[in-house]
Amino acid sequence: MHSLGYVEEIFREIGNRAVRYFGDLDPPGLRIPRLASAKAAGLGLPMIEPDLWSYRRLLELGYQKARPASGPLECEAEDMEWLQTLANQAADLFARQCWLPQEHVGWEFLRNATWLPADIEVSWM
Repeated sequence: MHSLGYVEEIFREIGNRAVRYFGDLDPPGLRIPRLASAKAAGLGLPMIEPDLWSYRRLLELGYQKARPASGPLECEAEDMEWLQTLANQAADLFARQCWLPQEHVGWEFLRNATWLPADIEVSWM
């Protein structure tokens, strides 16, 4: 949660524009951006939104590769709500006591994707 201290600095660097977050699909992976979003809102900055395109790809590509949790997966209702329309799918995953690392949406998939959302800026090195 140490990274929450950088929210104001990040917005100062990028300006007040939309920010989307994509991370592991597990309780901490939902809690961190939800808390960061609340902190941003408290500072009068834009909310941090989930990158739903990436989370959908993660659920599609990784569902069969879901990793078993080392302990019970318990997720706060506010954290689940942050995931908006994908909250039910995440709840199903957690009910199976599994989680998905963001790395399932990797370079190979993105490089070969035939389409990307129009609002995603891509710069290939």
